[in-house]
Amino acid sequence: NTERYLGQCIRSCLMQTYIDLELICVNDASTDSSLDLCKKYAASDPRIYIINKTINEGVEKARFSGLKRARGQYIMFIDSDDWLDDADVLRIMYEKAEASEADYVEMGMQRVLDRHKLIKKRGLSPIIGQIKQPELFEKYYISFFGVNVLSVNMCGKLYRKKVLDKAEIQPLGLTMGEDLAFNMQLFPYLSNIQILNRVGYNYR
Repeated sequence: NTERYLGQCIRSCLMQTYIDLELICVNDASTDSSLDLCKKYAASDPRIYIINKTINEGVEKARFSGLKRARGQYIMFIDSDDWLDDADVLRIMYEKAEASEADYVEMGMQRVLDRHKLIKKRGLSPIIGQIKQPELFEKYYISFFGVNVLSVNMCGKLYRKKVLDKAEIQPLGLTMGEDLAFNMQLFPYLSNIQILNRVGYNYR
């Protein structure tokens, strides 16, 4: 039910300079024109695939529906009222992932107050660069059980799919805290992550 913002979200993905992608739109039983908008864009771009759910199950299961269908080597989650900041976001993240063999690459996220079109908070991680094991687990994973140091958001990250497959993460039926739960299940399987000193994701 984000028809007001969905077009901006989809366009920000399709305009990427990295063009070898598939855009999986998961319609979680919306009651507005979101599905029609997805179909409109899909009619003109074969990279779009639509999953149309007849029962609303929430964001966690919607994401896993898309993940199950995905065929690419990398995965990015993007909420339907958010958008990628510029056309080079995916290319930069992909190139960094390939060069460093990172299990995921993260960009900064900025929060946008849509009513006033103002940036509320331009967020970059306090840690920039590469983090490897054992430091990744011993220093940062443990923080998820207290005050997390690294971002727990699933959005704004490019994940290596084979690592997600290896972790065999399953939806837990959560309605809040699902991003943190995802990371707590994934982190034991990570070897190397990259955090970029660049904002690439707009969170409405």
